[in-house]
Amino acid sequence: MTFDTPAHRLADLLDRGHRFSSQKPCREAWAELLGTDDAAELMARLGQVMALPHQALEEIERAHPGSSKHHMSWVTQLASAFGNQSLDGAWGVFKKQVPPPTISAVHVAATTLAGIHAPRALTAETIADLRGKVDALGDLLREADLPEPLRRYLLEQIGKLARAIDEYWLTGGTRIVEIVEETFGHVGANAQSRAALASEDGLGIVSALAVIADCVTIATGLPPLIAAGGVATLEWAKKLLPG
Repeated sequence: MTFDTPAHRLADLLDRGHRFSSQKPCREAWAELLGTDDAAELMARLGQVMALPHQALEEIERAHPGSSKHHMSWVTQLASAFGNQSLDGAWGVFKKQVPPPTISAVHVAATTLAGIHAPRALTAETIADLRGKVDALGDLLREADLPEPLRRYLLEQIGKLARAIDEYWLTGGTRIVEIVEETFGHVGANAQSRAALASEDGLGIVSALAVIADCVTIATGLPPLIAAGGVATLEWAKKLLPG
């Protein structure tokens, strides 16, 4: 996957799945494709896969209004394939309904999106680096002198960030940036939280969040945080704080 679009993510999954034996149990096939043996996580990730066709369609329509109708055949076919599969059955039931021409149509959609300045895909090294930064931020939060409600909220957001990075190949870089923006927006709307983050510990946390967002936007070419309005993320975030 050279670009970060729903169509590229979907095409990559379908390419890998097409190489599986038709006799492979369907649940095992999805578990391997989606990188989890946990039943709840498997269903959550499968739901994200099933959303990819319509996400791709929406991006195509935004880029080329009126053109999404030309992609409806493969979207409809995939919806049928998802609906007709049985996780307790054979992978071949799903695979038979997603033949090579359908996968090729998904690749055409990916090519269409790649031609409109699509974000670049993060490298494995960048993803690992981001995960390390999030883990370090979690450690910093646990040791920081912060009000407990704020600490709990920020740790929840860090958990979301970790999950978004682990599932980057499903949800893309936009999700990571959205979580950081959501976090800054929540903190910025609360005077007590802003005051707490104006401390030395707080500024370290703000800086770490800003670095994570900037790493993604710089590596992928995604727009910077919407709220930052073109200002460097850290400088914008600091303006939310008193003093």
